[in-house]
Amino acid sequence: YVDNSCLTAGNGTTQICGATGPFLSIRAAAENGSLAAGDTIKIRATGTPYVEILTTTGVAGTAGNPILATRYDGDTSKPVWTRTTTDELLDITQPYWTFDNIDFDGGGVGSDIIDALASNLTLRNCKIHNGTNDGISINQNGDNLTVDNCELYDLGSGGNTHAIVTAKESGDNSND
Repeated sequence: YVDNSCLTAGNGTTQICGATGPFLSIRAAAENGSLAAGDTIKIRATGTPYVEILTTTGVAGTAGNPILATRYDGDTSKPVWTRTTTDELLDITQPYWTFDNIDFDGGGVGSDIIDALASNLTLRNCKIHNGTNDGISINQNGDNLTVDNCELYDLGSGGNTHAIVTAKESGDNSND
Protein backbone atom coordinates (compact mmCIF):
# COMPACT_ATOMS: atom_id res chain seq x y z
CA TYR A 1 0.00 0.00 0.00
CA VAL A 2 0.98 3.60 -0.64
CA ASP A 3 -0.62 6.54 1.16
CA ASN A 4 1.11 9.91 1.19
CA SER A 5 -1.27 11.30 3.81
CA CYS A 6 0.33 9.23 6.60
CA LEU A 7 2.76 11.06 8.86
CA THR A 8 5.04 8.05 9.39
CA ALA A 9 6.67 5.96 6.67
CA GLY A 10 5.65 2.34 6.95
CA ASN A 11 6.77 -0.89 5.33
CA GLY A 12 3.57 -1.43 3.31
CA THR A 13 2.27 -4.36 5.36
CA THR A 14 -1.01 -2.84 6.61
CA GLN A 15 -3.41 -0.06 5.66
CA ILE A 16 -3.14 1.71 9.02
CA CYS A 17 -0.59 4.53 9.26
CA GLY A 18 2.46 3.68 11.36
CA ALA A 19 5.61 1.54 11.23
CA THR A 20 3.84 -1.35 9.48
CA GLY A 21 1.54 0.97 7.55
CA PRO A 22 1.62 2.21 3.98
CA PHE A 23 4.68 3.45 2.15
CA LEU A 24 4.64 7.23 1.72
CA SER A 25 5.71 7.13 -1.95
CA ILE A 26 5.23 4.97 -5.02
CA ARG A 27 8.99 4.84 -5.40
CA ALA A 28 9.46 3.48 -1.88
CA ALA A 29 6.95 0.70 -2.61
CA ALA A 30 8.63 -0.19 -5.91
CA GLU A 31 12.16 -0.14 -4.51
CA ASN A 32 11.61 -1.74 -1.09
CA GLY A 33 13.49 -4.94 -1.89
CA SER A 34 10.55 -7.31 -1.43
CA LEU A 35 8.56 -6.47 -4.59
CA ALA A 36 8.26 -9.54 -6.83
CA ALA A 37 6.47 -10.77 -9.93
CA GLY A 38 2.72 -10.94 -9.32
CA ASP A 39 2.71 -8.25 -6.61
CA THR A 40 0.31 -5.31 -6.56
CA ILE A 41 1.14 -1.77 -5.44
CA LYS A 42 -2.12 -0.14 -4.31
CA ILE A 43 -1.92 3.66 -4.35
CA ARG A 44 -4.30 5.79 -2.28
CA ALA A 45 -5.94 8.77 -4.04
CA THR A 46 -5.44 11.20 -1.17
CA GLY A 47 -6.06 14.51 -2.90
CA THR A 48 -2.34 15.32 -2.60
CA PRO A 49 -0.32 14.40 -5.71
CA TYR A 50 2.58 11.97 -5.46
CA VAL A 51 5.47 14.18 -6.61
CA GLU A 52 8.20 11.78 -7.68
CA ILE A 53 9.86 10.06 -10.59
CA LEU A 54 10.38 6.31 -10.89
CA THR A 55 12.56 3.98 -12.92
CA THR A 56 11.42 0.37 -12.62
CA THR A 57 14.90 -1.11 -12.24
CA GLY A 58 15.59 -4.48 -10.69
CA VAL A 59 12.11 -6.00 -10.57
CA ALA A 60 10.31 -7.56 -13.51
CA GLY A 61 6.98 -9.30 -13.70
CA THR A 62 6.40 -12.42 -15.76
CA ALA A 63 3.86 -13.33 -18.45
CA GLY A 64 1.61 -15.01 -15.89
CA ASN A 65 2.44 -12.66 -13.01
CA PRO A 66 2.88 -9.03 -14.03
CA ILE A 67 3.51 -6.34 -11.42
CA LEU A 68 0.43 -4.16 -11.03
CA ALA A 69 0.37 -0.55 -9.82
CA THR A 70 -3.22 0.59 -9.34
CA ARG A 71 -5.47 2.73 -7.20
CA TYR A 72 -6.41 1.60 -3.73
CA ASP A 73 -9.50 -0.62 -3.35
CA GLY A 74 -12.60 1.48 -2.86
CA ASP A 75 -11.12 4.75 -4.11
CA THR A 76 -13.19 6.27 -6.90
CA SER A 77 -10.63 8.91 -7.92
CA LYS A 78 -7.36 8.13 -9.63
CA PRO A 79 -4.23 8.87 -7.60
CA VAL A 80 -2.34 11.79 -9.18
CA TRP A 81 1.34 11.17 -9.93
CA THR A 82 3.32 14.24 -11.02
CA ARG A 83 6.83 15.69 -11.21
CA THR A 84 8.68 18.96 -10.73
CA THR A 85 11.85 18.01 -12.62
CA THR A 86 12.57 17.63 -16.33
CA ASP A 87 13.13 13.86 -16.03
CA GLU A 88 10.56 11.37 -17.32
CA LEU A 89 7.85 10.81 -14.75
CA LEU A 90 8.06 7.06 -15.32
CA ASP A 91 10.83 5.03 -17.00
CA ILE A 92 9.63 1.46 -17.40
CA THR A 93 12.83 -0.57 -17.83
CA GLN A 94 11.58 -4.00 -16.75
CA PRO A 95 9.03 -6.19 -18.56
CA TYR A 96 5.53 -7.16 -17.47
CA TRP A 97 4.38 -4.12 -15.56
CA THR A 98 0.77 -2.90 -15.60
CA PHE A 99 -0.34 0.58 -14.53
CA ASP A 100 -4.10 0.91 -13.98
CA ASN A 101 -6.32 3.81 -12.90
CA ILE A 102 -3.51 6.35 -12.40
CA ASP A 103 -3.48 10.03 -13.37
CA PHE A 104 0.00 10.74 -14.81
CA ASP A 105 0.35 14.55 -14.70
CA GLY A 106 3.50 15.75 -16.50
CA GLY A 107 3.60 18.84 -14.29
CA GLY A 108 3.96 21.10 -17.32
CA VAL A 109 7.72 20.47 -17.33
CA GLY A 110 10.28 18.11 -18.72
CA SER A 111 10.59 15.49 -21.36
CA ASP A 112 8.29 12.56 -22.14
CA ILE A 113 5.88 11.63 -19.38
CA ILE A 114 6.27 7.84 -19.75
CA ASP A 115 9.27 6.17 -21.38
CA ALA A 116 8.59 2.52 -22.30
CA LEU A 117 11.99 0.82 -22.44
CA ALA A 118 10.83 -2.76 -21.87
CA SER A 119 8.40 -5.21 -23.41
CA ASN A 120 4.97 -6.47 -22.38
CA LEU A 121 3.70 -3.34 -20.64
CA THR A 122 0.11 -2.26 -20.07
CA LEU A 123 -1.34 1.18 -19.36
CA ARG A 124 -5.05 0.88 -18.60
CA ASN A 125 -7.72 3.39 -17.54
CA CYS A 126 -5.06 6.10 -17.10
CA LYS A 127 -4.89 9.82 -17.77
CA ILE A 128 -1.61 11.06 -19.30
CA HIS A 129 -1.52 14.84 -19.63
CA ASN A 130 0.01 18.25 -18.89
CA GLY A 131 3.34 17.57 -20.58
CA THR A 132 5.69 19.59 -22.73
CA ASN A 133 6.80 16.67 -24.89
CA ASP A 134 5.40 13.23 -25.76
CA GLY A 135 2.92 11.41 -23.54
CA ILE A 136 4.37 7.94 -24.14
CA SER A 137 7.69 7.24 -25.84
CA ILE A 138 8.19 3.62 -26.91
CA ASN A 139 11.89 2.92 -27.38
CA GLN A 140 13.92 0.15 -29.03
CA ASN A 141 13.08 -2.57 -26.48
CA GLY A 142 9.52 -1.40 -25.92
CA ASP A 143 7.42 -3.91 -27.81
CA ASN A 144 4.00 -5.37 -26.92
CA LEU A 145 2.74 -2.20 -25.24
CA THR A 146 -1.01 -2.12 -24.58
CA VAL A 147 -2.70 1.24 -24.04
CA ASP A 148 -6.32 0.56 -23.09
CA ASN A 149 -8.99 3.14 -22.28
CA CYS A 150 -6.46 5.89 -21.51
CA GLU A 151 -6.88 9.63 -22.07
CA LEU A 152 -3.85 11.44 -23.55
CA TYR A 153 -4.21 15.21 -23.81
CA ASP A 154 -2.59 18.62 -23.21
CA LEU A 155 0.86 17.46 -24.29
CA GLY A 156 2.45 20.74 -25.29
CA SER A 157 2.19 23.12 -28.16
CA GLY A 158 5.72 23.12 -29.58
CA GLY A 159 4.69 21.38 -32.80
CA ASN A 160 6.76 18.26 -32.14
CA THR A 161 4.74 16.65 -29.37
CA HIS A 162 2.75 13.45 -29.69
CA ALA A 163 0.45 11.32 -27.60
CA ILE A 164 2.50 8.21 -28.46
CA VAL A 165 5.80 8.11 -30.35
CA THR A 166 7.95 5.12 -31.31
CA ALA A 167 11.68 4.88 -31.92
CA LYS A 168 12.88 2.65 -34.77
CA GLU A 169 16.22 1.72 -33.27
CA SER A 170 18.56 2.73 -30.51
CA GLY A 171 18.99 6.50 -30.46
CA ASP A 172 16.36 7.11 -33.16
CA ASN A 173 13.46 9.11 -31.77
CA SER A 174 11.83 9.91 -35.09
CA ASN A 175 8.21 9.03 -35.55
CA ASP A 176 8.25 8.14 -39.26
